[in-house]
Amino acid sequence: MKHRGDTMLTPEQAARIRRFIQDNLRHFRFYPNINLKYRKEQDGRIVCFSPLTGRMSVLNPTMGDIYTQLRNHPGLNSDQVINVIAERFNLSPESIKKDIQDALVWLFVNGYIEIRYNDKTMSFVKLIKEQMRG
Repeated sequence: MKHRGDTMLTPEQAARIRRFIQDNLRHFRFYPNINLKYRKEQDGRIVCFSPLTGRMSVLNPTMGDIYTQLRNHPGLNSDQVINVIAERFNLSPESIKKDIQDALVWLFVNGYIEIRYNDKTMSFVKLIKEQMRG
């Protein structure tokens, strides 16, 4: 239900955003959200506070490793992220490709990472605003 002043996405807009992300994932370069406050735990998890959402989250060790890799090496593409994680955990890239792609989408949608696409920096909030206009 939409009330006056609300900026809720319609199901069609949400589906369009998800399709856009999934269809273009291999063309994106990923960057960490530098406004995120986080602490890495000894077991590899990351405890995060997002000033954007006001929420705290705990990233599992794999997502924590993806986020850390992007903090250390901003601008990796999805294949590079997959290869780094596969090497770190001694797995084949093919065996983890879908899981890492899903993790990248989750990290983007939840504001932990941004993308660069066609020389344009895109956060999830910016993408939602574009969909709300279009």
